[in-house]
Order: sequence, then C-alpha cells, then structure tokens
Amino acid sequence: MSGAGQKAQELLRVRGNISAQWLIGTFVRVLHFKSGHYD
Repeated sequence: MSGAGQKAQELLRVRGNISAQWLIGTFVRVLHFKSGHYD
C-alpha cells in the first residue's frame, strides 16, 4: 500500500513538473512575442 502510494506521489510530481515547464514555456513565448511585437 505504501509502495503504491509512493509511486502515485512520484507520478504526480512528474506530471506537475511537466505542466509547470509547459506553463513557463508558454509564458516565455508570449513575453518574447510581445516584446518583438512592440519593438
């Protein structure tokens, strides 16, 4: 039980990292687009 719970927590952490990286990537892309647009 604890082993399965640990595995689930690990999976959630990995999924959270992926979504966080995706959000940061999108944010950076929007910033670059805006700065390039205003330049």
